[in-house]
Amino acid sequence: MAKTILRPPEPPASLQNIHQEIYLTRPIAIIDIGSNSVRMVVYRWYNGKPVLELNEKKFCELGSLLDIVAPKAGRSYKLPKRGKSMALATLKEFARQVKAREIPDCNVIVVATAAVRLASDGGDFVKGIARQFGWNARVLNATTEGVLAARGVHLGLPKARGLVVDAGGGSMQITNLNAVLRKGGGTQEVAALPLGALALHNSMKTRGAKETARIIDQYYARIAWLGRNRKHLVCVGGTFRKIGKLYLVARKKKDKLHGHTIACAPFAKFLKTLAATDPKKMNKKIPRRGKAIPGVALALLRLIKLTGAKTITFSKLGLREGIICKMTEQQTSFVKRPVSSGRHMKTAAIIPSRDINSALRIQL
Repeated sequence: MAKTILRPPEPPASLQNIHQEIYLTRPIAIIDIGSNSVRMVVYRWYNGKPVLELNEKKFCELGSLLDIVAPKAGRSYKLPKRGKSMALATLKEFARQVKAREIPDCNVIVVATAAVRLASDGGDFVKGIARQFGWNARVLNATTEGVLAARGVHLGLPKARGLVVDAGGGSMQITNLNAVLRKGGGTQEVAALPLGALALHNSMKTRGAKETARIIDQYYARIAWLGRNRKHLVCVGGTFRKIGKLYLVARKKKDKLHGHTIACAPFAKFLKTLAATDPKKMNKKIPRRGKAIPGVALALLRLIKLTGAKTITFSKLGLREGIICKMTEQQTSFVKRPVSSGRHMKTAAIIPSRDINSALRIQL
């Protein structure tokens, strides 16, 4: 299980005598039951800002049976038994960490995306999670998923504009970030497509690249507002990030990927090469995500061609950070309280110590 722990800084000496609840508010764990992986991120609040404290994931491939074409009439898609077993084992480990107070007083939000959303037994899977762990998992609809990903991008890259392309394991959301940031929302410019990394891999394996490209183009053609002259793309998702890192390595660049912007013209040639690579060879080179890279590269290549995009920026923030944005929106902001520390007066941001789901009433 991949695990990243980021230790937060110690409170300044001037704040060490202040009640800890004020400086270090209750941490928030967001568990994302995705089509490719199940991940838990933990954020703690410092001076009114979220700071990542823990990032842990396990590849469970709940969406391993998905395809870019919907099942024929009379047939339904079900979650794979192995994937469900691995996901529940991962959730059990996450619950152990929370209950063992490795993450003390933690509020937990659980969301599920395409694999669970599309499965005929997804509802039963969610009920099982509630019975076993006491967590009410929220199955996000595709539009909400796209908007939250765009909000997460804006949190990490405030100057980013253009189309946010979020490719998960089971679906792809294309969202007009400009419209989302516009006053009053703009959720009408979100396109949800079944072009997830695992679904694209399955199509490439059974149909080949040429037929898969034809189907991809058909999906893009249905997005009336997409059109051309969309100069900037922002890519979100693990497989996109892996492609971006491969490109930087090929160019012998050591830049950080998050926030890195590249020109589409040379990148398109690189994507063309990746799309023609044998998935088996790619998977040996890059375990877990490698097999999905050719299909995702093909989908991005076709999107660049359709939109005439000039640049692509990569973001490591997306859906989970978008949930953080939604929380801070719907909470009655952060309660500002003056705090006495000797002769000095400080202001600290706190979140009430109540159940996070009821306190914030997030509409996901």
